[in-house]
Amino acid sequence: MQKNVSKLIQQIRKHLLSEKEIFLPKNLNIPYNKSISIIYITLFQEGNKPIRWGSKRENLPQTIERIIYKLKTNPYFKTFNVEDINKCQILFEIVIKEYPCNIKNLTTMKMNSSNRF
Repeated sequence: MQKNVSKLIQQIRKHLLSEKEIFLPKNLNIPYNKSISIIYITLFQEGNKPIRWGSKRENLPQTIERIIYKLKTNPYFKTFNVEDINKCQILFEIVIKEYPCNIKNLTTMKMNSSNRF
């Protein structure tokens, strides 16, 4: 799946730089379940505050299209050097499973815990 995500991130970067519709790589094996999957894309660049957007739509392409639109309309987007992979990093996050948990057990301190948040 990591190779597929790398291809997807390349496509996301291209789409951030153009007005063209995104074309997802064929045989993209990224699980997407419209009832639970939420996708977040974050742009990082030294000297800039990261910009991030998340969305949940009918399918993977529609979700990514929405996020890209929102990132591109962010007033700080123009300060990112998206074409330079050495300067602007892209983080792709997706929720693929949900697990029941007791909110009282959630922790941020314990690293090796099933309740780590």
